Amino acid sequence: MKNRYYQKVKKYFDKKASAYDDVDTQLYWVLSDCFFKEILKREIPKYFKNKKKIKILDAGAGTGRWTLFFYELFRHKYHISGHLIDLSEKMLAVAKEKIVKKNLRDKFSLEVGNIEEMNRINDNEFDLSLSFYNVISFVENPPKALKEIYKKLKRRGLHISIVANKYHAYYFAILTNRLKEIKMIKKHSKVRFNDNMPYIHCFTPCELKKLYQQAGFRKVYIIGGPNFIYPGMEETFIHGNTKNIQNKLKDKDNFNKILEVEINAYRNNDIVGRGNVIMALAQK
Repeated sequence: MKNRYYQKVKKYFDKKASAYDDVDTQLYWVLSDCFFKEILKREIPKYFKNKKKIKILDAGAGTGRWTLFFYELFRHKYHISGHLIDLSEKMLAVAKEKIVKKNLRDKFSLEVGNIEEMNRINDNEFDLSLSFYNVISFVENPPKALKEIYKKLKRRGLHISIVANKYHAYYFAILTNRLKEIKMIKKHSKVRFNDNMPYIHCFTPCELKKLYQQAGFRKVYIIGGPNFIYPGMEETFIHGNTKNIQNKLKDKDNFNKILEVEINAYRNNDIVGRGNVIMALAQK
């Protein structure tokens, strides 16, 4: 791999691969996952009313967490199969291990590759593409990646992504006293949440919607979230928990109350820019 940026990205994720799924022990990210799973449960049936089968392209699959989350959420409603592609062999090795363990080898295939150039994947092949947790933020050329994903989707196919929110990037830089990041956010729309990670793209809700429209997507719906509770610096590392967040969320009743508030408000357009991250649901 000659591209220096992608060498950094690959190295970053290769190093995290064996422990990446330990994020499931961080209560903030557990709540965030519950929030986005609930959105999928509510939104997906609207796009696939007459479908019995869904073929997924997980573009930036990592350890396969979200393909497998999706499978568990909808396996009784749809016949689900798909293809996982990621830059990091080590992340995909974890995904393969989980797929084998769950006896899903006949449903999901895997490929090491760059989602900006998915030449070995057929066009107009997939009903749904997922790019969860900052995949589009980590690619070098987001417009190119979205156009490539667009080509792989069938007519009326859906791409769902979660990306870094520029407004939250400003907030987090100020919260954590990383004020040097403000210039980078303002000038280049890029941010690092800690010094160990590469710079990634961040977007406002309007910028993200425009990016999808320019890639050819007809309908684009933007959601922010979680909107009322945010991660601290500790949550930017795999094994970190900010004490006050941990204390709030370790009580099951508090966890459920906060999650209920988040879910009840997710369709409120007034707060979309508040989200820790922003989600796009974009239809071809």
